[in-house]
Amino acid sequence: MASGGASDEAALARQRAWWSSVRQFAEEKGLVDGLPEEARDLDDLVASVLGGRTRPQGGGRRPSTAVELETVASLLEAMAEYGASLRVREAALEAVAREKGERHGEVARASLRVGALHLRAGDHAARRDALERALGVSEDAHGAESLEVASVLTHLASTYGALGDAEKRRRLLERALDVYEAEKGGNAREVAPILVNLVDAIDDCPESDDEPDDERRMLERALAIEEREYGAEHAEVASTLVSLGAHYASRDEAHKARGLLERALAIEERVLGKTHGDVAPTLGNLGQCYVDLGLPTRASELLERALALEERDRGRSDPEVARTLVALGDCYGDLGDRRRQKELQERALAIFEKKSGDPKTSLDVAACLVSLGDCVGCLGDAKRGKDMIERAHDIEKRVYRSKNSVEAAATLAALGVAYQRLGDYPTARDLLERALKLEEREHGPHHREVAVTLTNLGNCYGDLGEAAKSRDLLERALAIDYREYGRDHRAVAPTLNNLGIAYGRLGDVDKRRRLIDRANAIKGAGDASFSEREDAAGPLAPLTGDAPPPPASGSPAWDLAKSLRNPDARASARGRARRSCRPGFRAPLAPLTGMAPPPPVDGSPGARLPLVSPGRGIGTQLLSASGGDRRGERHLRDREDEQHRLKTLQQRRDDLEEALKHEQRRHGLHHRSVASVLVDLGVCVGDLGDAPGARDHLERALNIYEALLKGGAADCTLSVAETLTDLGHAYGKLGEPLKRRDFFERARTLFEKHYGRHHPDVAIALVNLGTAYGHLGDHRRHREHIKHALRIREKEFGAGHVEVAHTCVALAAAQAATQQRKAQAANLERALAILEREYGRDDARARNCRAQLRSAAHKLERERGVGSSLVSRLCACVAKPRARVVPS
Repeated sequence: MASGGASDEAALARQRAWWSSVRQFAEEKGLVDGLPEEARDLDDLVASVLGGRTRPQGGGRRPSTAVELETVASLLEAMAEYGASLRVREAALEAVAREKGERHGEVARASLRVGALHLRAGDHAARRDALERALGVSEDAHGAESLEVASVLTHLASTYGALGDAEKRRRLLERALDVYEAEKGGNAREVAPILVNLVDAIDDCPESDDEPDDERRMLERALAIEEREYGAEHAEVASTLVSLGAHYASRDEAHKARGLLERALAIEERVLGKTHGDVAPTLGNLGQCYVDLGLPTRASELLERALALEERDRGRSDPEVARTLVALGDCYGDLGDRRRQKELQERALAIFEKKSGDPKTSLDVAACLVSLGDCVGCLGDAKRGKDMIERAHDIEKRVYRSKNSVEAAATLAALGVAYQRLGDYPTARDLLERALKLEEREHGPHHREVAVTLTNLGNCYGDLGEAAKSRDLLERALAIDYREYGRDHRAVAPTLNNLGIAYGRLGDVDKRRRLIDRANAIKGAGDASFSEREDAAGPLAPLTGDAPPPPASGSPAWDLAKSLRNPDARASARGRARRSCRPGFRAPLAPLTGMAPPPPVDGSPGARLPLVSPGRGIGTQLLSASGGDRRGERHLRDREDEQHRLKTLQQRRDDLEEALKHEQRRHGLHHRSVASVLVDLGVCVGDLGDAPGARDHLERALNIYEALLKGGAADCTLSVAETLTDLGHAYGKLGEPLKRRDFFERARTLFEKHYGRHHPDVAIALVNLGTAYGHLGDHRRHREHIKHALRIREKEFGAGHVEVAHTCVALAAAQAATQQRKAQAANLERALAILEREYGRDDARARNCRAQLRSAAHKLERERGVGSSLVSRLCACVAKPRARVVPS
């Protein structure tokens, strides 16, 4: 008994000590009003407050007032007892309604406080109910266009976003934005976060009609407000920079995204510190951007940092950690460390399967399975890899309710590659063709992801012995690579190599040799050449006849073939996994496929052959969106990675100089193979900024070709024309427009002599020549040459072809120079219809054309005497209807 009494006394002493500390804390905070005389513990405190207060002189108990309840709730929140505070806040809400009436403004404020506690508890549905009540009361108490209502709208929009109702979130934010702009002005501080959140909501709406340029302008407007209000180095500015960077990345403008994200990271590291948790998302996004730019080493460094921060703050089993593991694993795969990739992605898969609810319907699980299945296949277990990707495809069929959904195209492509590894080429071909149709429908026929599948499908047809079909598909893929990356980017090298193999199978040994040697030169310093890698794998593929059977499983040749002949189907799947984590980012293109080396020259092992750039001056790769020279576009794309670009070009220059010495020793100074190397060397040094050097090499090459042509070598006509074209570009860089025009004129004459006046390559020469006349101020000839090119392309390709659209844009530029507004607008309108049909409304080419057309329409509208019907039609063409228009 004595022992029991002592225990009770000790418990009572602890209760008194606890209550004494609570009272003291309440006095320090000024929150004594409403506290009972005493309470044994937290539950007793809440029950006492909710049960009411004792009336004086034994008059029973009365309900606690709203003020008393709010005071106690504030005390509980100061003590971090949020669950207990929620019970008291709910009672306080009813007390306010009872004391002041259901539609009083204090009821709205009490509802907001209850909603905040539901948010802390993660109960978004309960928060929605509390905020809907607050909204209704605020509208009655303050008016529908009041700032109080706008504040509630922003909180309610956040709740609907958490509940997955993006359209409702968008409508609420638009309404809040209208109120703030009306009451405080369009540049008020409160407007900036609403603009950023509104762009996020628009991106989440599947049926959004907003233009990408509208979203960009909204983010840029928010950024300008925050820089003015907080300064350029504030964390809020960094957050908006991340959003703007994500927007550019979602539009395949990774170079622009990179600059914004690097600036955001620098601000966050300076303001928050390098190990702050908020730095992790920016590290991850910038890492993904580096992947898109083909820089896996830099990407892996950033993703490793992001992973460490996420594991520290979220734990090792959080889905966000798993998404970073998938992305980091793909980086290691790109770097050739497949075992590390497998280790990371197996860990990610275990997290997703445990945390995603039903693994049979989780797209995170599906995306991880595609990457991991591809990795396992590369490591030699082709059957297990195929089973993983089929499991991913089953998940997507359940989620999208279709086996041919656009979203599943990447998985179909990966599955095709898996069957390719197993030697089932007919099944692989069928899957890849299905994937290609879906990707072309989604992205248009000239997208990077389409190029990946074209490469895979071309290799598959090669394995089936259909070398001509393989060549045609790889030519298409190469054209896309040129357009996306430029002629000398590392991503182009594998496609050149595969195309060389295809030409070898068709018996064109010379073309095979040139393409593969060019691919080796592009590959640059620091890596083994394709030929070195393939030599380790075994003998070369035959130059004619059917493709050889695949190596036996388990042989050394099989092990290397798996690592080389992997038409990387990870790309699109990786993009999906990343978007679920950081919306808007797309995956890189890295089609690492089978590689065969060129045969040695004169029996000397490893000797290099001259590098010839096929079709330079006559291929469509010279055309920009305006129809002219495209090399400047390549410089713009690569400028932000100048160090890597210069290193690659310098290595290529060194290789070409060695090849020139070899050819001169072998053939003398005036052989056509010497001229071929001189042309490539001239273009290369021109890209390095040495325009005089480029001119000298190209003029020497031209002298050789012209001497051969005068000596009866009629097959040199095209070589002379192409070299004249390159010389015209070189003189343009030297600031000599007259010589530029003269060389283009001579080139046009030779192309017409060789092909006739109505060949597509003559059209390219006409566009170059017309542009040169435009630079000299001769706008009449500028227009005439472009119109001639347009007629050729209409006849050769049809009126609705994309080449016709590009020429219409070039013609519109010529007409704009002489104020021919109606004709300019008509050509832009025609071009826009074609570009939107071929590429989609969101493609950069369509957006640029739409912007030019909008400008033309507005200029027409300002000019006197213009028919109103034409202006109305043009404005309708460029302005899609949407819920609201955000002012610039």
